[in-house]
Amino acid sequence: MNICIITAFDTNEQRADMLKRVFLEAGHSVIVLASDWKHLEKVKRVEAKEGYRLFHAKPYYKNLSIDRIISHVRLSRKIFNYVDKHHNEIDVLWVIFPPNSFVKDAAKIKEKYPQIKLVLDANDFWPETLPAEKARNLWPMAYWRDLRNNHINAADQVVTECQLFEDNLKPVIKDTPSKTIYLARDIQKPQLPAALPEDRIYLCWLGAINNIIDIPKIQEVIENISRYKPVTLHIIGSGENLDLLVESAQSSGAAVLYHGIVYDQVEKKQIMDQCHYGLNIMKDTVVVGLTMKSLDYFASGLPILNTIKADTWAFTEKEKIGFNVQPSLDYEQVVNYDISMRQHTADFYMNTFTYPVFKENVLSLPVFENLSEK
Repeated sequence: MNICIITAFDTNEQRADMLKRVFLEAGHSVIVLASDWKHLEKVKRVEAKEGYRLFHAKPYYKNLSIDRIISHVRLSRKIFNYVDKHHNEIDVLWVIFPPNSFVKDAAKIKEKYPQIKLVLDANDFWPETLPAEKARNLWPMAYWRDLRNNHINAADQVVTECQLFEDNLKPVIKDTPSKTIYLARDIQKPQLPAALPEDRIYLCWLGAINNIIDIPKIQEVIENISRYKPVTLHIIGSGENLDLLVESAQSSGAAVLYHGIVYDQVEKKQIMDQCHYGLNIMKDTVVVGLTMKSLDYFASGLPILNTIKADTWAFTEKEKIGFNVQPSLDYEQVVNYDISMRQHTADFYMNTFTYPVFKENVLSLPVFENLSEK
């Protein structure tokens, strides 16, 4: 079979690459259609990975901007025009969204060529992820939401990256089959540090430092821990609010070690192996059930201090992989570090977020019931 995967963001390419690997291992032909604009770095992409075809996207430099919406709409038109021209070469169309314009244009393809099996894969939830709750119901955000909700039932299968997204889409998709398939990491069972310093608590922030992270909450956590032990914050990543995060952490009494953006998994793990907890803290208004940064923490066996609701909140409580930050949190328990949490975290990662688990979940979808392993 011929399978076409579509994605707009380099942040989603790990999922696209894993899907590509699953289908290639099952003996099928795969092409990935992607943008030539790097969303995180805001630079043009020159070289395509093997099996990728890049489409030009209008540059944008602010995440919340009309330029970004225009870029997504035009990119969607270009990609789905290509799909239209090559529809005879496609049996399965797997579309990772947002942008929500992908949903509308994929629905047009499905209507025109009903023999193509369409999978719509929600990897984020715009505009619901916006921290400004009131803005979600205003134009153009309401229009952006409707692009998704009014066309998602064209899919043969809806997939979501977390249970929260699936639950929120249920009233919209109604009878369309849906399934949560978590993000995954192709990392073996983590080797855990035998011990950590007892005279200081080391925290890690990993990932983008943008307008949806809750810097005042991070400051509050550091202040509460500092009542018992001094704090060092390791920062891996960058973003428009980097200076604010550093200043807030330092004003709370923490020492800050900034590592910049680190792509190498070994280097990243070496930093996290020095830490007691990873910070998984976003604004309460953000609709997200699982973060990419939390998977990197789990893959390193690093417990979390968490504010993400739904999936991650439940995991943290049930699996003993850290603490949920709430008014009743006992910070004395946080600083009296239980090293066994690292083993719980590593086991949880292996059982939930590894490639074999991901592969089994993908190939078990009813839409692929005729696909078989070599």
